Amino acid sequence: MPDAVTLAVQLKNEGNALFARRDYRAAHHKYTLAINEDDNNAVLYANRAACSHHLHNFLDASADASRATDIDPTYAKAWARYAAARGSLGDETGSIEGWRRAIDALPRENRTPAEVRQLDQYQAELATIERRLNRRNNEPARGTRLSAETTPWTRATALLPELRASQQIMSSAFIIWGAFEEWQQGLNAIGMQRVVGGMMSGYVGAIERLCSAIMRDTRVFHLTAGFISKYNNQVQFEVNMTKAWAEGGTDIIIPELVRRQQLEGWDSARPAIGTTVRIYIMQGFMESHIHQRHAGGVEYVGRALEIIRWGNRTWANVPAADRGAVFGDSFMHGVHAVYLDVLFEAAVNSPRRYLDLLEKEAQALLHLDVAHMSANDHNDPGFIASFTTYPRAIAFSMMGYCHAQKAQKLAGGNSEERETSKALYQDAARAYSSAATSYFKDDEKHVWMLSCSLTNSFHYRAPLSVTLPLMQQIRDRLPVAQKIWEFGMLSQANSAQLRRVVDFEAEVRGAVEAGRLSMDSCVMLGDRI
Repeated sequence: MPDAVTLAVQLKNEGNALFARRDYRAAHHKYTLAINEDDNNAVLYANRAACSHHLHNFLDASADASRATDIDPTYAKAWARYAAARGSLGDETGSIEGWRRAIDALPRENRTPAEVRQLDQYQAELATIERRLNRRNNEPARGTRLSAETTPWTRATALLPELRASQQIMSSAFIIWGAFEEWQQGLNAIGMQRVVGGMMSGYVGAIERLCSAIMRDTRVFHLTAGFISKYNNQVQFEVNMTKAWAEGGTDIIIPELVRRQQLEGWDSARPAIGTTVRIYIMQGFMESHIHQRHAGGVEYVGRALEIIRWGNRTWANVPAADRGAVFGDSFMHGVHAVYLDVLFEAAVNSPRRYLDLLEKEAQALLHLDVAHMSANDHNDPGFIASFTTYPRAIAFSMMGYCHAQKAQKLAGGNSEERETSKALYQDAARAYSSAATSYFKDDEKHVWMLSCSLTNSFHYRAPLSVTLPLMQQIRDRLPVAQKIWEFGMLSQANSAQLRRVVDFEAEVRGAVEAGRLSMDSCVMLGDRI
């Protein structure tokens, strides 16, 4: 029987053969078996990193390549694979460091032809990533900054007594207020950080509160002075306290989670994985919305959702008190909605890469059974909507976007393609209408979904019997939503468009009353009437 090292070499060679045939999943498995026999071999980790990269599992690729460089800091290919993984995650700074270390690890003289080719490749990759970082540094950082008096949560809080007195619980005020309460609790917890004698102390649970706030309503995210540095310190503190995973994707974390649960029990596994997935969700959201690193956003939130889906299936019969909230249906539903959010941002920037995935995930969410929640189980009715109807609204809106993008591509084609385009615009209008119905009527998103439905109805040349009622709904709901959302980012960005719709409706109604148009007429915004 071969010893462990000999078996590891045999498994590595089998993995290499599979890799050469581009069977990256099978090769990854062989390298994993080899690592189980010889876990101090830099080549095995670097090879598995290459497989993960080809499988677009960039967090796993980064973690394995990093492990390879820990074992052998002079291994140029390992540094190159680390650099490539960090670049694919949108981490230009980490990628630049990796490419520089890869270049430094190559011989300075008497290079072989292969090493010369490596050097040329690494230098070219370094130059490319440096240019990308320079472009990004010249772009303004994103993140909501609002005055305290005009924030939606401030306005919502002022409306709550009236809403409660009249038992009007179907209001977005409860959603954004609940999200802000959690966000503020998270900020307060971060403020408890102290460094005494070189040791950091603080409150474990800040990440949970911040993540819950984002899942309730992503619009609550806003930057305050020093937030990023304080948040990063909190992440490190909670990782240390809960023994959470700071790196790696599903191929690394899930097997280690299983081992930890088996060896140390739920009291160890539950806080570790709970902290891990929440950190990944927050990291992905910030990558997408602050830094516009959309690949990183999709990767982090996507891997968190993959872990959650796995745990939800695998430990379905484990009591919730043991496995933790992160593997529950409602949590999974909420994370799925955040995943759609970052996928949408990515699809807008790279439609060829992400549009199909966005549509697939939106369909998947709509096919899920909404977790049953009782209002008696929670202190605020907004919680229920945040994890049931609002995720469905998001999914419907993403379906509308995907249909509209496909329709736009075909609109200038032959007659058959134009007919398909028209049908797709009609599908988009229906999806946006379903999204509007799923949002509360005083939500800016409700009004905007009506507007999106109207726009797509114009594109398929719907008659006034369809478009005029939509315009009326926009006119009626706009002032209601503005009580809370007048200074929200979405409302501010689209206020001029919505006012044009209101003005156009008045013009159209005048034309109908004068007999120049009928309810069968097809007109759209911008037409002369």
